[in-house]
Amino acid sequence: MNDNTNLKKIIGARIQDALTHRQKKQKDLADHLGVTPNTISYFCKGKRMPNTEQIYQISEYLNVPTDYLFGKVKMRNPQIMEDNFLKICQQTGLSADTIELFKQLDSFSFEINNGDFTMRDAITLLLNNNHLKTLCINIVKFKNLSNHYISKVIEELSYIMEDSNNINLFNLDEEMQDLSEKVEYKKYKTAKTFNEILVSSYCSLFDEARALYNTYRYSISGKTAQKQDIKDAQKEVKELTEKFEKEMLEYGKHNPTQE
Repeated sequence: MNDNTNLKKIIGARIQDALTHRQKKQKDLADHLGVTPNTISYFCKGKRMPNTEQIYQISEYLNVPTDYLFGKVKMRNPQIMEDNFLKICQQTGLSADTIELFKQLDSFSFEINNGDFTMRDAITLLLNNNHLKTLCINIVKFKNLSNHYISKVIEELSYIMEDSNNINLFNLDEEMQDLSEKVEYKKYKTAKTFNEILVSSYCSLFDEARALYNTYRYSISGKTAQKQDIKDAQKEVKELTEKFEKEMLEYGKHNPTQE
């Protein structure tokens, strides 16, 4: 594939992406440019390339930078560039939409006891978790295997419909079943890894607190209270308090209060 062909495909994909994001149809863009809908279709499919004037018109109509249309930046929103997001996108490899989502995370929160635990806090907790790398790998493998299975289904069913008399359905079913099992197994591994993230994030302390409560709530109540039970409970409550305060202190270091 030569550079010109590749550029046409990049521009086409970016035009279609911007149309979808702005909830515009190809016909809307065609009317704005004064061309036929077929011309826009050719642009989006990478079969033709807009001229310089059309590039600027498309950029203005869809409110995206020309550099976005040429594939030089990942951001379709020019306002983002003013907030140094270009550098962030380049350094992290994250899309502009993802960066915008991070900016909005603080608007989603719910109260936990006397403090607010925000969506940003949840993302920070996730990013700092040792299981994140494994989770991402499993997600990528699951996604790729799923895409392969879907493509295989489309390919094989099309083949069967074209030449149903010469198909060995037994061998085909065996192959598809094997691929299906691989997808399901990777789905299971992904879910298991995510569960490990949940377990390692606060859940161990929660389980310890629940066990402590269930152990002592009856034995130290009313007339059944024994001195040793009370001493044991006091010791374990003290240990739990120290662990909890330490965890909250560490959390505070990573998430300083914004004034």
